[in-house]
Amino acid sequence: MSDSLHPSNPWPAISAGLGGVIIGFIIGTTGVLSPVAPVGVAVVANNAPAAPANVPAAPVAAPAVQPIPSVDVATDRIRGPKNAKVTIVEYSDIQCPYCKRHHPTMLKLMELYPNDVNWVYRHFPLQSIHPFAQKAAEATECLVEQKKDKFWDYLDAIIALDPMSEDSYLTVAKTFGVNEAKFKDCVTSGKYAQKVADQQNGGVSAGVQGTPANFIIDNATKKSVSIDGAAPLSSFQSAIDGILKS
Repeated sequence: MSDSLHPSNPWPAISAGLGGVIIGFIIGTTGVLSPVAPVGVAVVANNAPAAPANVPAAPVAAPAVQPIPSVDVATDRIRGPKNAKVTIVEYSDIQCPYCKRHHPTMLKLMELYPNDVNWVYRHFPLQSIHPFAQKAAEATECLVEQKKDKFWDYLDAIIALDPMSEDSYLTVAKTFGVNEAKFKDCVTSGKYAQKVADQQNGGVSAGVQGTPANFIIDNATKKSVSIDGAAPLSSFQSAIDGILKS
């Protein structure tokens, strides 16, 4: 399951013909025809949160439809060996409940494949439904200014918070011993807003529509498959093992 960037739009058409086709929508003076969400996907309509579907969708691995922005060791956050055979690029939203559910799966993969897999984390805040996600994303970058090797520790801590509040990013940062004034200035100034936007735009160009979105890349061939949502650990193991055995 995943949180979605764009709502689906399946409008019904009514047709009948005796010498022509009559198509009509009957909308009351205040009524609106609402789109129907696909099973297992949270859809945003009119900028309002939508409840997750009750029935989870089965995870599907499929070829990435657009090129994934190349991993940049200077700007990307990389967990695991730099020369790994497999890279998982995750587009994620810190406030997203499915991302929170997915995070332990990624940690387990790092444990199971310590020499063969690395993990690249990229920001994809869905601001229309997660009001704290943007600043939380920027906060992870601000923390690195003061604590260069603590990005992943900070991410692990803040993504585990449920529920989150406006001050969550600062509350967690204090436990890392940051200079509070400098940290707050960095976040409120929007210093890293463009970096977050650039990563999100790169995800959109690669076909990302919701979070978490994962691309499993064979670093030898540069071919990749995508797995959307908080899929089971076994789905990732199948994709990774297939690459490692090829």
